Amino acid sequence: MISILVSRDYILRLISLASGLASIPLMYLVLKNFDRQLFIIKSLGLFALSPTLIYYSPELKQYLMDVLATLVLLLFAQKCLESKAQTHSIVALGIAGSLVNWFSHSSVFVFAGILLTLGLAFALNRD
Repeated sequence: MISILVSRDYILRLISLASGLASIPLMYLVLKNFDRQLFIIKSLGLFALSPTLIYYSPELKQYLMDVLATLVLLLFAQKCLESKAQTHSIVALGIAGSLVNWFSHSSVFVFAGILLTLGLAFALNRD
C-alpha cells in the first residue's frame, strides 16, 4: 500500500480502519435474524460505540480484522443453522473458514467452535 499510495505510516492504518467500518453493517446482518427489534438496536449501538473497538480501529494491529473475520464466519454459520440449510451453504462456510485464516489468526478458534456447534446441532437433528 505504501508503494501504491503515499509513503506515510497512516496509510498502513487504513486496512484496520476499513475493517472497523465494514464490521458495523456485518454486525447488523448477523443480528437481523433475531426477532426483537429493541435487542438489535441496543446490540448494534453497543457494538458501534464500543470504546475498545473505536480505540483499535485506527491502530496498526490486526484486532479489527479479527472482528471482521469473526462476523463473516458467524454470518455463514447462521446460514447453515437455518431450517432449510443446503449443502452449498456448508461448502461456503468451509471456503470462508479457509480464507479468513489468511487474515486473522484467531479465526481458527472461532471456526473450530462453529464447526463443533454445527456438528452438535446436526447430530441432535439427525441430519
